[in-house]
Amino acid sequence: MALTLFLTECIMEFTITILEGACNMAEKITKKVEEQNAREIKVVYVGLGPIGSRIGRHIIAKRKGMRYVGAIDVLPEIVGKDLGEVIGAGRKLGIKVSDEPKKLFEETKPDIAVYTTTPFLKDILPQIEPAIESGVPVPK
Repeated sequence: MALTLFLTECIMEFTITILEGACNMAEKITKKVEEQNAREIKVVYVGLGPIGSRIGRHIIAKRKGMRYVGAIDVLPEIVGKDLGEVIGAGRKLGIKVSDEPKKLFEETKPDIAVYTTTPFLKDILPQIEPAIESGVPVPK
């Protein structure tokens, strides 16, 4: 009986120690995430067709902490137009669509480039080279 009580107390103390450690770790992680989120992520968007436009609208409406700094497309009829108008955001964003990726990456210094152009590596590789050469991460 005394041994059972002793073991139960040991297990409870051990559990409390683990929970306290987990809580401390959770607080540290939360603080780090909040620090990271305090800084906006600068995004250049490449490919403004139907899928790219839908994703763009979603990012504008739902994703806090991300800010468009540029947009790229090859269609002459949308180059020079405001990104908000092109993707149907319902408002102007003050970002003109460009057809000069290298120049745009160097001017805007984005944190990331989001591509919604083609799923085929042989086709997209020439498109992502300017971003890579400019040191801009391209998620896969």
